[in-house]
Amino acid sequence: MIEFQQVDYTLPQIVAKTGITHPNPHPYSDISCLIVAWNEEERIGKLMELLKEYFERFVVCVQESQDATLDIARSIANREHDIVLEDRHRGVGDASFPEMVSNTKTEWCFVISCDEWPSYEVLGSMSSAIALAELSPETNEAVWFLFQSSIEKIELTEQNAHLRLFRRSVGWPNTMHSRPMTNRGVLWPYGVIHHDRSLDEFVQDYLRYYEIGRGHSAWETHNLMMMRSACQAVSRHYGWDYVHRYPWWPEVQGLAFKDEEFTNGSEKEDY
Repeated sequence: MIEFQQVDYTLPQIVAKTGITHPNPHPYSDISCLIVAWNEEERIGKLMELLKEYFERFVVCVQESQDATLDIARSIANREHDIVLEDRHRGVGDASFPEMVSNTKTEWCFVISCDEWPSYEVLGSMSSAIALAELSPETNEAVWFLFQSSIEKIELTEQNAHLRLFRRSVGWPNTMHSRPMTNRGVLWPYGVIHHDRSLDEFVQDYLRYYEIGRGHSAWETHNLMMMRSACQAVSRHYGWDYVHRYPWWPEVQGLAFKDEEFTNGSEKEDY
């Protein structure tokens, strides 16, 4: 169960309580930005150039890639305190986080993925969010941010907040679909992290997760549910023919829709 405390203060009240102006002075010297990447040459450069303005330190781990991801990461994370690590391809980014966290030198870590985009309200409030969290021992280990997920620009109803800013000492498990294991956090309600993917990218990710998670009933259920709900959401906007055109559809149909029948590109029964 997700637990965090809500923020009941306005931004002017937070400025008065913490003494930190808003937007916060940056780049931040006391927060490291952590990124795991794999075959992300089309996105990692744009994201890192944005984040370089806000963070003095990167800790980037590139899992073995077939494109220029590693070269791009090294070309941007080229400052004195930046760290670029290499790892074998794990299939999930979470597997690389323990090593990244252990290589982090600052007290606080901010995590972002290459297919995500933080709003300027999020990036400009890191110090304020930490200062607010540290006002109470019940919230002083982590900050949750609002999260907006979409596929093909269609908004999904998923978990609407993610833990992305946390103390290094909390650590990060190397298991799939994990997060820092603490409930001592606060929800920062200003700004949002956007996460938009194509249906093709989304389903291929979850097919990979499904294979990695075979034998773990909770992971299997979650991964099948995510594929199913994504295909349903896209079909409602673009029709089932749009979904059926992908090479992976027969596999997904057999896994996530095995009890359903389709006639003329549509589900036989509405559910």
